[in-house]
Amino acid sequence: LHPTLFLYVAPPSLAASSWLVLQGHHPGTGQCDAMCQSFASIGIFFFLFMLAQLPRFIFRTPFSLAFWAFTFPSSALAVATMEFALATNSIFLEGLAASFVVLSIFLWCFVSLCTVFYPLIHNIDSILLPKTVPR
Repeated sequence: LHPTLFLYVAPPSLAASSWLVLQGHHPGTGQCDAMCQSFASIGIFFFLFMLAQLPRFIFRTPFSLAFWAFTFPSSALAVATMEFALATNSIFLEGLAASFVVLSIFLWCFVSLCTVFYPLIHNIDSILLPKTVPR
């Protein structure tokens, strides 16, 4: 269940998005308070930390439905970074948000394809049930 560690990216990302909405920040104002910056920075830090662990998750862990844990946090981080970039008028953050969107789309496609083709390639009936050894 190592891929589920990626879920730690979602809470600070959603907190940053929610904080912007609750504080009434509008896109393009160039204003973002310290709390929003903290939430967004923590989300980006967790993402970069987990990104460094990604090769270990993908290449050393056999595919399971736990890999779907990559999809929601990456999308939440992409949305939070877009809103943070619009609130601060930062070109760097806009580029970072665009890269997070592309990465999120790639993760969705990768996990979707693996969910469909992994059982076919490995001749198993379901990825939900473990392989049983006949007696």
